[in-house]
Amino acid sequence: MKALRVAPKAPGSASLDDVAEPPAEDGALLVEMVAIGVCGTDREILEGLYGAAPAGSGFSRGDCVVPIVRRPD
Repeated sequence: MKALRVAPKAPGSASLDDVAEPPAEDGALLVEMVAIGVCGTDREILEGLYGAAPAGSGFSRGDCVVPIVRRPD
């Protein structure tokens, strides 16, 4: 799968890489991105101006997420 990766505080470090799919865990979801939006914070991260990855993970009520659901063959 493809992953857009960037190192915090490292301008120009963004790269689109092939990475292994993470192992499936009970209750986990793998979300395929079809389209994304870029905001001012994203540009700051790419320019090395945003110092650290945000804490936490997951989604909160009200987050805008539109999935494509696939059933394994």
